[in-house]
Amino acid sequence: MKEQDCLFAKLEACGSGFFAMGNKSAKACNLFIQKPGKESLAKTVEKMIDLNLNWNKLLENEKGVKASLGVLEAYR
Repeated sequence: MKEQDCLFAKLEACGSGFFAMGNKSAKACNLFIQKPGKESLAKTVEKMIDLNLNWNKLLENEKGVKASLGVLEAYR
């Protein structure tokens, strides 16, 4: 199993603390920050807001964390 796939599996299964709520957008943002960083996440979310997108709802409506992360990557 690739390191990234292992990280996805661990994060999707995480049920403690903030992640206990099953919040896909929080998990996707956490994974996004690990690569491009916090500044890139802030710019991506700002871009989505400027496009009048409800970024959180958009991420939550995806089928899983990988798909939610893909949405963030698409708007980066």
